[in-house]
Amino acid sequence: MTTVAVDKWVVGFRSQREWAWLIGIAFFLGGIGAGLFMLSAVIGFPLGMLVALGIVAIAIAMAHLLYLGRPERFWRAISRPQTSWISRGLILVLVLIVVGALYLAPSWEPLGGLPWGEGTALGQVLRVVALASALGVAAYSGFVLAYSPAISFWNTALLPLLFLLYSFMGGIALTFVLHPWHNGAVAEAREMLETLEIGLVAVALLFVLVYLATMF
Repeated sequence: MTTVAVDKWVVGFRSQREWAWLIGIAFFLGGIGAGLFMLSAVIGFPLGMLVALGIVAIAIAMAHLLYLGRPERFWRAISRPQTSWISRGLILVLVLIVVGALYLAPSWEPLGGLPWGEGTALGQVLRVVALASALGVAAYSGFVLAYSPAISFWNTALLPLLFLLYSFMGGIALTFVLHPWHNGAVAEAREMLETLEIGLVAVALLFVLVYLATMF
């Protein structure tokens, strides 16, 4: 007797298997690092910017290289910015790391004589580029997931906004964690940061409710 297996068409949910834990950690920590960099640049907190660049470099750049399986082919990941959000995101990460490091360099005393120090025109250009790339990195994960039509729960324009909110919330929280090691700038902005964090939590809660209601 011959038995024939027939696939059944089933309505329900399946677990996605393309996005593993390594990329999940990269998305989470990368957003926090970008948020920390933006906040630290605004309040003048060099230690925060340095930690932020380290987090972005390790959490996003290294995690993506490991996830590729063939790190020597990393250049392919940035070769299609016209169509791929992963390419756009990794380019933004590279710009943030390089330009952010250049912008931060004069704050280190031995390099204080660099021609792009605080108050110079070149320094302001580096600051704007670094902040713009950090903003892009903060929202990048949301755009990557939102452009996943096969997973309808992710396929919404609300995700980039949510990731942006989470980045700022995590950045503020990490700023308070770093506060004991360099409390000058953070102490001056503490009240403002606390108020901003409370406001962001409230807005994020509202967005999550809207997101769930919309996707339901």
